[in-house]
Amino acid sequence: MFNRKGESGAKPSGDRTRPEPEVISSSVAIGSGERAVIGKSIIIKGEVTGQEDLVVEGTIEGQIILDNQHVTIGASGRVLAEVKARLVTIEGEVVGNIQARERVIITAKGSLTGDIQAARLKVEDGAYLKGTVSLTPREKEKTIPLPRPDQRDKKPSDSEEAAG
Repeated sequence: MFNRKGESGAKPSGDRTRPEPEVISSSVAIGSGERAVIGKSIIIKGEVTGQEDLVVEGTIEGQIILDNQHVTIGASGRVLAEVKARLVTIEGEVVGNIQARERVIITAKGSLTGDIQAARLKVEDGAYLKGTVSLTPREKEKTIPLPRPDQRDKKPSDSEEAAG
């Protein structure tokens, strides 16, 4: 009665398989495909580090150090911390300094009280920002400078040396 098609004589086991968790889509752009979510009722005091993108809907007090990741402070998120990441998006409230290698985005309902050091900054109309901003260009890959064609050192040709 419980046998599936093609499973001849198999007996049902006592183990029930759990359904796969539902995947919830988000507007957050995720680079690595992995992310951690701090829920609304979670409070963390201390240092948060790791190799995943982070979405904060709860409260964090201390430090968030995710150098190569995207940190999003969600609409219900509250962060009283220093934040160091590749990209920081603020939809909730942050009190503390932000260091972003690439960009800081403060959405219309976002609030930041603290200093920003980043390559780029986007502040939407209606956002709150109190602090200093230091925009520093991203470190570019080292390139070898090539001289312009009109400034290259010219080698005298054999005919010019013989004439002189």
